[in-house]
Amino acid sequence: MNKVDLGKNCLISISVILLYFFWPTVLKAFWETFGGSSTVTLGMFIYNAVGYAVLVGILVAIYYKPLKENWIKFWKDKKKMVSILKYTAILFVGILICNSILKYIFDIGVIENEADLLGQFEKSPMWILLMVTIYYPIVEVIVFQKTIRQVIEKPWIFILVSSIFFGYFNIAFSKITLEALLGTLPYIFLNVVLAFSYYKSDNIMVPIGTKMLYNLIVTIISFL
Repeated sequence: MNKVDLGKNCLISISVILLYFFWPTVLKAFWETFGGSSTVTLGMFIYNAVGYAVLVGILVAIYYKPLKENWIKFWKDKKKMVSILKYTAILFVGILICNSILKYIFDIGVIENEADLLGQFEKSPMWILLMVTIYYPIVEVIVFQKTIRQVIEKPWIFILVSSIFFGYFNIAFSKITLEALLGTLPYIFLNVVLAFSYYKSDNIMVPIGTKMLYNLIVTIISFL
């Protein structure tokens, strides 16, 4: 990668990351500016659905060519489809172990970010279902993997940086404590597996599909 391409990729990556971080704040600001209610209503649901769909559209437009190429290659390679099942199984086992260690050794329960998500789930389960099975898998894989992969070529450095960044994001808006830092371990493990699957497959549809399937199964279990 030459300096010109690296500089261009860095600019795009920083722009995409900042857009992802500030998009929810922008949506909330517009909603409140025009008198939107803080209670969960159909109007709020439609507004947020359209707002987040716009962000997905922007990200897809930015990376349209590589995403299209990956999509076509993914459906032509059955091994990549099967690998999604393998990585999903690894996630279940690994995160179960991480959560068990946190609970029984460090006596750490649900971190603030996860608690907020669970609270939202109770208020609007269908909305959270759409977010965790469609929005987050697409957007977060693009933000935390695609953007970093295009500026860091060495695979293990990419996996490490991407995973630490993703883990930190989950407590970035919370009070930073030792408990919170330890609570990021499942998130870091999650991203390590997804980033590794991206590197090994060289196809972004694999981590996206893996996260979709994993989140879907976890959400269904939560319904039960």
